[in-house]
Amino acid sequence: PDIEGASYVKGIACIPRVACLHVRLKYTQDAATVLGKVFSELQENEVRICSFETTPNRWRLIIPQHDVKRCVELLNGHDLETTYAYFAAMLTFIGCKDAAEVQALMGEDTPLEEDLLHVTETSAHLLTQRVDISAMLDELMTSIKASRA
Repeated sequence: PDIEGASYVKGIACIPRVACLHVRLKYTQDAATVLGKVFSELQENEVRICSFETTPNRWRLIIPQHDVKRCVELLNGHDLETTYAYFAAMLTFIGCKDAAEVQALMGEDTPLEEDLLHVTETSAHLLTQRVDISAMLDELMTSIKASRA
């Protein structure tokens, strides 16, 4: 389907066992240079980046949990302040560009904190601590089917 067309969920992708890293840059004038070096080193060390967003003095990376130690060591080598948290999964709602739509699918019982949901031009990425991923995906597919009926 055309994922850039109307905003509705056209598919769901799930990456289990991820970590969200927050990286703060001390000197924003060096951001582009440092970012280039860091991404080159992450690629050389086969650290997979599942999602990335940036502001002038902060980066947010979603990576597989098994890559956290290597990634943090590389980031610390550039004098960057890094914190991280583990999550059961990252769900990507393909074609969805609306946080309210994700909230409706997840249900009112699941408050979506701003830091756990990132909406792009073509999808919404949600970090979750729910460990029953298969059941959650079944529930989401049921909700999506019901909303289209």
